[in-house]
Amino acid sequence: MRSSLRKILITSTLLFAVLFSYSQDKGDFRLNVGGSVLTVRDKIFYSPGIDGEYFLSDKWALNYSLGYGQSNEGDIAFHFPLAWLAVPFACDPEAIIFCAMVPEGVSYHFYPKENLEVSPFINALQAQCILGEEEMLNVNWGAGVKVYYIPVERVSVCFQYGLSMPYIRPEAFFNAGVSIGVLF
Repeated sequence: MRSSLRKILITSTLLFAVLFSYSQDKGDFRLNVGGSVLTVRDKIFYSPGIDGEYFLSDKWALNYSLGYGQSNEGDIAFHFPLAWLAVPFACDPEAIIFCAMVPEGVSYHFYPKENLEVSPFINALQAQCILGEEEMLNVNWGAGVKVYYIPVERVSVCFQYGLSMPYIRPEAFFNAGVSIGVLF
């Protein structure tokens, strides 16, 4: 009985969010600048970064992220879309532009209140490089949620929580961050 009630409640909530939400316009681009904390094994990295979202429709967006981090032990890490690894092998400017355009993942946006936006995301094409590690390059997938507070039109404060997991090892890296965004 409780399981059925829980399923009805979850389904109703998701249906309500989809039917009664409003969003950005197709072609808009949101640029966020902020900082995050990332755990990798026994290390904590503090990372400033830039996130971008290109809106394909009123609810769906492509995700991009660049970050640089330093651990409490002095280790250096970089985060970038996986396709950027192909840039050194690109033979012409069009190939370089194509590599730069391939996103990390996608996000869905809905608006439960006027100044609040919730955006679950799945990023299947993440890359992370930790200098000095035996397994220096990690190809990851990740999932999480971003919660945006929109104090004025086209400006937002974002709180992000997520997990990233390497494809080749059973590990999970927690990340959380805060950023300020502008919608173009």
